[in-house]
Amino acid sequence: MSPPSSKKTSAIAWQQYWGIGVPLLFFGIVACIIPIAQVFEFDRDEGIELVKVALMHQGYVLYDQIWDDQPPVLTLLLQVWLNFFGSSVLAARLLTLSLASLLVGAFFNSLRLVVGLRPALIGTMGLCLTLNFVRLSVSVMRGLPALALAMGAIYLLVWVTQPRSSTALTARSPYFGVQPWQTYVGILSSGCCFGLSLQTKFYTALLLPACLVQIGLGWGGWRWPLKNRTERIGLMSLWLITCAATTLTIGLFTHAFHWEQLFGAHFDGATQKALQGQPSWQVLLIFLVQDIDAVLLAGFGTWTLLRQRRQWPILPLVWLICVVVGLLSYRPLWYHYYPLISVPIMWLAVYGLSQFQPNGSQPWYRHLLQGVRAKSAFSRWLARAILLAIALVPIKLAVVSVSPWFYVQDSPPKFATVQHLKTFAPATRWLFTDLPMYAFYAGLNVPPELAVFSTKRIESGNLSPKVMQQLLATYRPEQIALSRDRNLAPQLEPYLSQHYALHYKNDTIAQYLRRNRFLSVPSVAP
Repeated sequence: MSPPSSKKTSAIAWQQYWGIGVPLLFFGIVACIIPIAQVFEFDRDEGIELVKVALMHQGYVLYDQIWDDQPPVLTLLLQVWLNFFGSSVLAARLLTLSLASLLVGAFFNSLRLVVGLRPALIGTMGLCLTLNFVRLSVSVMRGLPALALAMGAIYLLVWVTQPRSSTALTARSPYFGVQPWQTYVGILSSGCCFGLSLQTKFYTALLLPACLVQIGLGWGGWRWPLKNRTERIGLMSLWLITCAATTLTIGLFTHAFHWEQLFGAHFDGATQKALQGQPSWQVLLIFLVQDIDAVLLAGFGTWTLLRQRRQWPILPLVWLICVVVGLLSYRPLWYHYYPLISVPIMWLAVYGLSQFQPNGSQPWYRHLLQGVRAKSAFSRWLARAILLAIALVPIKLAVVSVSPWFYVQDSPPKFATVQHLKTFAPATRWLFTDLPMYAFYAGLNVPPELAVFSTKRIESGNLSPKVMQQLLATYRPEQIALSRDRNLAPQLEPYLSQHYALHYKNDTIAQYLRRNRFLSVPSVAP
């Protein structure tokens, strides 16, 4: 008979295998069920990210020649990745999927440390089924990669702040689950990781208070601990310094501190006024209603955290509060902001789910059905929320499996348009387009000032018709491809009618050719 210590060591080793296997399993399943290579684009932002990398491959410099309103880390990472694996949309999407798998792995391992293996598995599956999570996991966009790096930083904080276990060391440390040197390595690594996250997308700055709370309070309790107060203040300072140093170093080396591009485009008055749209609270409410099962369970988890003060980190509650307050004061809110909210909600939902304690003498589902008729109102409504979550799983699985194929159905006409653009590629140096993905597929250059051709720039006046006509006069592009839903052609009509001829159009795009370069080309426009 093996000693208890060896059995415990074996159990810990087995859970570590799960910690590696879950993100790998997520990567494999998503790569198999989502037609990554068949979709033209999941979002217009994909083309923006890819053409910036294409221009950098040719020597153009971010923030100097290439106009960019986002931090540089994802662009630099894409540049290295595509240099190694080939400049293709599929390779870029696999990079995003790899970073999404990092997010899934960090989330699962954080929960595993806090609530155990089975609740962590259930919570991770629930996160993967939340609104648009899988779609964002394969889209070449920066929101999920930034959150993945932030989640990696948070996992390291959860790990170094774990309480004393039966195998914990007796060495003096602000936290008792790891050795002192592991504490400092974890804090430094977490700070670097969060700095990388900030230089991927600034919206993860909303998570800063949650990280500091985790360092200061650790697991459980609401009061600042009297023991090791000095050490904890020192660790908070060390983490902040490391994070700030990483952020500043990357910014200085990449010349990324450009106020007009990085901040003015997001926060100036013209942008906010032009893109008001729905009130932020309405958008957030729509998000939450679509994952109502997780929201209800998160409510039970929050109640338990507040009333019973269990030995759990309050990090997800602080995270959720800071993100909601921050997003309520910002507009417009896009669908890809939702993972900022869904991750802490699912974390709190696992706290709520953990309050369901099956009786060992009967199957869990019988205990759950009995809970619906329990005397305690808390138990009754918790059981109903769990039943709702179980009932919605098949629906969410169907949505995740079927929705990508709608993008596949829309893709053939777009790929056909790429072939039209390629026909004249040998004689084309510049392509003027508000759909950068077409330029990347066709292997054509866009003017560096137009790499970020976004709704935000157009509506805020940063890309006015006058500016666009000036750029047309400067670069004299041989081809122009304009989306018909943005209706830019009438705004550029004087210049287009003088120098260009309509050659091809369909329901989504219109292609123009410069007359003095393609005099003998017949028009095939319907």
